[in-house]
Amino acid sequence: SRATWEWIWGGARGVVGEENEFVFFSGALLLSFWLTFWTFHGLMLAVDASTGTLEQYRLQRHRPRLNAKLQPEMHGEVLRKTAMNQATVVVALPLLWYALGWRGLDTALPLPPLTTFLGHLAVWVLAEDALFFWSHFLLHRSDLLYRRVHKVHHRFYQSVALVAPLSHPLESILGNHIPIWLAPILTPDKHLLTILFWVGIRTYQTCNAHCGYAIPVVNPRWWLGPIHSGAESHDAHHQYSTANYGSFFTIWDRIMGTYQHY
Repeated sequence: SRATWEWIWGGARGVVGEENEFVFFSGALLLSFWLTFWTFHGLMLAVDASTGTLEQYRLQRHRPRLNAKLQPEMHGEVLRKTAMNQATVVVALPLLWYALGWRGLDTALPLPPLTTFLGHLAVWVLAEDALFFWSHFLLHRSDLLYRRVHKVHHRFYQSVALVAPLSHPLESILGNHIPIWLAPILTPDKHLLTILFWVGIRTYQTCNAHCGYAIPVVNPRWWLGPIHSGAESHDAHHQYSTANYGSFFTIWDRIMGTYQHY
């Protein structure tokens, strides 16, 4: 209930201290990001290390699983680069704090009305999906940008959840952070709670898209159907690099004729 959420929120603010807004913002944002990312990847590590219980749902069964046992050197490299990439998030927190505060960022009670909360999330999802598609489309259609920038992410034809944030610094800014953060920055009077859910949703989306499995219930496409990209569309994108440039949905790919059914 709303009362329960506000009790939890108020308790957390009280522990950190009402005057320590930046500390509360930073801790809450990192918790949302890391908890979602590492919980999802921890589960996928367990799946990849298993004896094949969910093998029927693995999308590239013609290739050996990318895990610590079968491909230890590559898996270790992915793990190291992912840790380095996520460390940059900590460095960027002050800039993000000021950018989000430009048009108003509320961290206190009361929490936003449900309609405002859902409305902001819906706008951010649609905006990110459009911005990600066009930046991603450009990274592929420009031979120079693909070879010098985007190829870093496409080194792995068979993706795992850890691969999701791996990218060239230029792509990380133009192709990831701007699509994710531009709409929230421009949105006036948003609440930190909405930001935390947005971070969790976007992190889950990219982890699922790169996990290499289309697991029922876990994969949003199971719920939303082919309008959602799911793990299938982006896995095909990593295999062939010629289609399926969208983030959440397949709408822009269908409009531009770049949708490829898995």
